[in-house]
Amino acid sequence: MNANLPADADDDAADQAPVNEAILLVDDDETVLEFGRIALSRLDREVLIADNGEACLERLRDESSRVSVIVLDMQMPGLSGEDVLREMKQLGVSCPVLMCSGYDFTEQQVQALGAAAFLAKPYRMHEFVQAVTSLLP
Repeated sequence: MNANLPADADDDAADQAPVNEAILLVDDDETVLEFGRIALSRLDREVLIADNGEACLERLRDESSRVSVIVLDMQMPGLSGEDVLREMKQLGVSCPVLMCSGYDFTEQQVQALGAAAFLAKPYRMHEFVQAVTSLLP
């Protein structure tokens, strides 16, 4: 039996992002989550959503091996972004985190907490996508 497969089928698969790479977007603002989902869908990665710190940690307990970058809001009801970072360390999660906030933080402050980068809100779509892309493996 002879199977006729396109010669470049393997090449096409190699050009696509690995199936196990996802971006976890964490924010308590539905508008930010929708904006982020749309913006990040351009990166050929699955976008996982969590609307609070507890939901983020639950996702990480279940799917941390799939997550390559986390976009995390600093100020949320319940667990703050700082609390989530602390808990992530205890879970052994080591992927880069982009912290976002409309409050007055600096890159140095969030890096001292363990985040890889900081993006101040409000931000433009291209700034957001560029910041996340810079952290992808």
